[in-house]
Amino acid sequence: MPYFVAASAGLADLLARADAARGLAAATRLAVALLALTRPLFVYVAPLFAAVLLLPLAAAPPRAALRAVRTLAYLAPVVVLLGGWSAWNGRMQGTWGLSTMAGFNLTQHAGPIMQDAPDSEAVLRDIYLDHRARMRREYGTHVHTIWAAVPDMQRATGQSYAELSRRMGRISAALLISHPREYLAAIGPSWVAFWKRVSYWSPERLGPLRPALEALWKVQRLCGVAVNALFLVYCAWLAARAAARRPIDPLHAALATTVLAGSVFQAMVEAGNGRYAVPFLPVIQLLVILGAASILRELRPRPRSAA
Repeated sequence: MPYFVAASAGLADLLARADAARGLAAATRLAVALLALTRPLFVYVAPLFAAVLLLPLAAAPPRAALRAVRTLAYLAPVVVLLGGWSAWNGRMQGTWGLSTMAGFNLTQHAGPIMQDAPDSEAVLRDIYLDHRARMRREYGTHVHTIWAAVPDMQRATGQSYAELSRRMGRISAALLISHPREYLAAIGPSWVAFWKRVSYWSPERLGPLRPALEALWKVQRLCGVAVNALFLVYCAWLAARAAARRPIDPLHAALATTVLAGSVFQAMVEAGNGRYAVPFLPVIQLLVILGAASILRELRPRPRSAA
């Protein structure tokens, strides 16, 4: 969460200043890089922020070319840090990327159709199906089956964690490509789940405080869902103004796009869960406040000019 907030604050200042301080730009680049290193989901933020910074220069005079070059240079440290970590993973784990878990994550969408995996992968397929049946009996869902199946898969194949993840990623990708309708059907609920507020606690340990805290949590969750809904309404308002070619705040548009892109990206690669929205919450709440102020200013009657 701190890295996303810091990166967003840095972007706001860079957009506000015609010639931002070098220290600010360096801090923003570092925050963006650390963001993706901490949670690979955020790998899209660096090119998106660069595009936001470059967009105003499209209609700028030729002398702005130097500033465009400096803006593109914003990506260099990010590429070095993320590329270095990916190269280290490739050399040490055999996985050229920011995470060795991507293949496992993809099974969250491929799980319901894992029975269609080819016979050449029968060992892994059958182990997964056994665990999936148990998960469905106990929890009513296939989600998180892979984490229960991994130990048995490793014993059966002798493969390392990273090797097994790559293999399950290949199986899952092939299944999703061959079953596009099922894949799209899984993305929708996953995206909706992103906006639901969740809690992880053990209320039975709260003793006499349990009724009061559970009631408080229900109110808090309702407020949180309402804030998320207002954010989506404001995104629709921004989109409508952009479609009508009416002016919109570039920072609001950039941050709203960043959050929406994160929600879609997450839904595409893993089963949805409200905890994935946690890093975005400060920006979502800020945009709801700023958006309400913007809409109220727009709706406020303007004073008539004197005759």
